[in-house]
Amino acid sequence: MKNLLILFIGLVFFGASCKDKETLTYAEQLAVDTALIDAYLAEKSITTEKTASGLQYIITNLGNNDNIKPSASSVVTVKYKGYFLNGDVFDETTGSQLAQFSVNGVVRGFGEAVTLLNKNGKGTFYLPSGLGYGTYGSGSIAPNTPIVFDVELVDFF
Repeated sequence: MKNLLILFIGLVFFGASCKDKETLTYAEQLAVDTALIDAYLAEKSITTEKTASGLQYIITNLGNNDNIKPSASSVVTVKYKGYFLNGDVFDETTGSQLAQFSVNGVVRGFGEAVTLLNKNGKGTFYLPSGLGYGTYGSGSIAPNTPIVFDVELVDFF
């Protein structure tokens, strides 16, 4: 019995150490996420633009054509829907509901996304997990999960 206990403890420590070795670097996880997003986009025949950070996007409505966009220090008012690549929604504004927040107070990819929009502009944004909720996840969002946001920029200041 004592030998079984020692074996069990050894297996637990071995399993934990193997798990640590399986943790991907940011660049490796970005490559995995990009492959998942690219496969999704190919399946749906969607063509996107891509930023240096790895954010992929489509501007579906230019909005005000004045090319005045919010900055990282702006406060924005938006309508949005956040969902997984399988289409399951994890968060959204509904009806006439609006959300207001500081651009630098949200996940990096969402903040970057709104700075690509003009007032009244709309877009769809594909975030690798490092630009979303990363290795920790949040609520129903599992760690290392790419996510999608449909965003309409209603106003900003």
